[in-house]
Amino acid sequence: MIEALRKQVTEQSLNTTDLGTRSEKMAAQLRDIQEVVASKTLQLEVVDQRKRRLEEENSTLRKRLERAKKSEKLGSTDAVLMEEIRELKDVLTCPSCKVNRKDAILTKCFHVFCMKCLKARYDTRQRKCPKCNAGFGANDFHRLAALPHHLRYVSAFVYYSVVLFSQLICASSRSNAFILKLGCISFLRD
Repeated sequence: MIEALRKQVTEQSLNTTDLGTRSEKMAAQLRDIQEVVASKTLQLEVVDQRKRRLEEENSTLRKRLERAKKSEKLGSTDAVLMEEIRELKDVLTCPSCKVNRKDAILTKCFHVFCMKCLKARYDTRQRKCPKCNAGFGANDFHRLAALPHHLRYVSAFVYYSVVLFSQLICASSRSNAFILKLGCISFLRD
């Protein structure tokens, strides 16, 4: 009986040693695999960063191409500038009502609308984002206090860019430049 127990203890000891060796081998394999995964993850991040940079460059080149096509199609640089001003105003206009300027944000999805539209949707119990249908509550939309201030700067920048450009183009005819300036002022104040 004692001999049988000693034999079992010896077998268990050998089995434990064997399992320890296998465990060490597997731990080494795991470390190797983790190193490979870390290396591949780093490579993927580099590729992702390069992809994003190329997408941004592609977007910039597309915008340049669109501008060139517009200027070729419209012929007049004044018309191109007015079209760009209109597009910039569209970016700053609430996509829901298309009347007011964007001045409020939904913190659930970070979409931007005018406060009137968000308040109206909340009051009429249509508590979903008009763009992505993410639900929102009373504490999920806030006024963007700095945006109207920045809008004035954007409007002023666009206005002075057009004025400067019109002065360069219409240097020979001051009356045309003055008419263009008045048109820009009324356009920006709309």
